[in-house]
Amino acid sequence: GGCGALAARHLSVRRLHLPDLGMAEGLWELEAEGWGPMIVAIDPHGGDLYREARRSEMRS
Repeated sequence: GGCGALAARHLSVRRLHLPDLGMAEGLWELEAEGWGPMIVAIDPHGGDLYREARRSEMRS
């Protein structure tokens, strides 16, 4: 959809790691340029924007 089309215009492939695993399983290194700002919904530290929004709704 729209997100895929947007990404295609702003991402370029820097390198494909482990190409012997094939196109779908290989590890792709991408470079993004002019992409954002964005909202991170779930971060690597356990923060979850969706959970926080539900908690906020329940308090209201």
